[in-house]
Amino acid sequence: VRLVGLRLDKVEKAKDSGHADIAAREIAKLRLQIVALPKESVVIKEAAAALARLDDDAFWISLSHDRLEFLRAEIKPLFRTVSEADFKAMRFERDLLEYSLAVLSEEKEQAGALKEGIVEQISELPLSVSFVKQEEALIRAAQTSHYWAKADEDAFDELVAKLGPLMKFREQS
Repeated sequence: VRLVGLRLDKVEKAKDSGHADIAAREIAKLRLQIVALPKESVVIKEAAAALARLDDDAFWISLSHDRLEFLRAEIKPLFRTVSEADFKAMRFERDLLEYSLAVLSEEKEQAGALKEGIVEQISELPLSVSFVKQEEALIRAAQTSHYWAKADEDAFDELVAKLGPLMKFREQS
């Protein structure tokens, strides 16, 4: 639920600050999350009318503040039905989303603190596990300040796609 809330905040911030590309990217991710909601869930079936509005591309093309509020009020709570998800991967994605939102909002202190937490999570990945070892180059790079100085939306997507699923192997020290 929190991940969807942050994604909506980022869409709004990106739209308000003229970053249509970032907004479009986050909207696409949000739509994928919505499509992945468990169709057999009673809660989802009861929300069929609200969800049907989202099938129309026009809803997304002119995503106004009113429509964002509708998504927050009617759609975001539906994500409580998502249970089988890998929570460590979701937390990692949420932290990266929060970081990119802080960067977009020019909240340098918050971004710095979030980045430290993300780097710490990455550093806890055990290279002794073969799946993890396959991403060693990215794992090592993502722990450098040089990486973060150049990181953009593509870099964040790559981290979520490649390292998110590995978070379940993390070794807390």
